[in-house]
Amino acid sequence: MTTISTRLSQEELDYLTKVAVENNLLKSSSKAISIGKSMKEIIKWCHKNNIDIKNNTNSINDNTKKMIEQIHTSIPNLMYLARLDLLLKVPSIPDEEIARCVSKTIDYLNDSCGDFQNMSYNEIRFSINELGIKQTPVDKEKSLWKSR
Repeated sequence: MTTISTRLSQEELDYLTKVAVENNLLKSSSKAISIGKSMKEIIKWCHKNNIDIKNNTNSINDNTKKMIEQIHTSIPNLMYLARLDLLLKVPSIPDEEIARCVSKTIDYLNDSCGDFQNMSYNEIRFSINELGIKQTPVDKEKSLWKSR
């Protein structure tokens, strides 16, 4: 073991005290809170999680960006299908009525989330379907979704 000496600001001491209290880090002899154990636990956590202090730890990683982009492209498609389903609940609707419903649904999408289509994505591939809505395609052989 090596002993390390450091100067800490009051703000840093307050933070270490908070960590000690929240995690019940106590000195074994007197049962008082242990700032040293707080520092040690923080160092262990940083080591375990490969924290790079040169990088901004508040930034979003690429997998999270990819997930957000996938969700983002899915929203208009889900809204379109939900809205169209709502408008088509009645059986035996004439083709003219279906066309009108599709038009109203697209107008609704443009009014509610049309600016989603102006987003540029860096982490995912997308295509534009026949309605002009972005979607994230995948080769049928690579998809886990299969018809029975």
